[in-house]
Amino acid sequence: MVKVVSLAPALTQIARRMGLSILGHTIHCQDAPGVVVGDMLSPSVERIVALHPDAVLAMDFQKSVTSRLEVLGIRVMVFRLDTFSDIEQAMKRLGRAASRESKAREMIRSFRNGLLRRAVCPGSPHVLLVVGRATGRLSSVVAASGSTFLGEALRLAGGVNVLDGWRVPYPRISLEFLRSAHLDAIVDFTKSDPADWSQIEELRHTRVIKLSDSRWTIPGPEAVNLVDELHRRLCR
Repeated sequence: MVKVVSLAPALTQIARRMGLSILGHTIHCQDAPGVVVGDMLSPSVERIVALHPDAVLAMDFQKSVTSRLEVLGIRVMVFRLDTFSDIEQAMKRLGRAASRESKAREMIRSFRNGLLRRAVCPGSPHVLLVVGRATGRLSSVVAASGSTFLGEALRLAGGVNVLDGWRVPYPRISLEFLRSAHLDAIVDFTKSDPADWSQIEELRHTRVIKLSDSRWTIPGPEAVNLVDELHRRLCR
């Protein structure tokens, strides 16, 4: 298996680093070779089939598409990428399927080395990782808990996730919680105006760190760069 269609940016990162030929990808896969087959939620089955891939790489939430591909006899590999461990397992599985076990082991070693804890972060800042909210308003705020790869990245960077221990990976956060959480910093991964946070009196002096480029929220090999960036921005 060397020719693939990738339906997620993280899987595209892994496939490219493994040296696989990417025939097709979604519009969310930046600078990827191959043909665009649509977006992550509704890629074109017809375009994918026309490329005659050895396999399609997909995420676990893309079942509506993968089930159709399987009926048509297309080999599909489905991945879940919630944590750093999931990312490593994806490298291992794909390496085995593509007969690139040696390359996969090399990638895993490099990934683990990149995740080594940084220097101590003064004060261990208490942080909220915001991944979604309504444009221009502080409603429908969604944040990443400690059980996600974003939460793991924050912990390795030296910060404390105020949602550590929460069972839901990406819970919706109330205004009452925002007012009482005693936040040192908010890392805002959305494209909304950071000035919006000053609407809440208790947050007017809270540091807001904007990381709105979509590359920061991709659970792939380059997630090690997020650890570096969080440490640099939080611990200076």
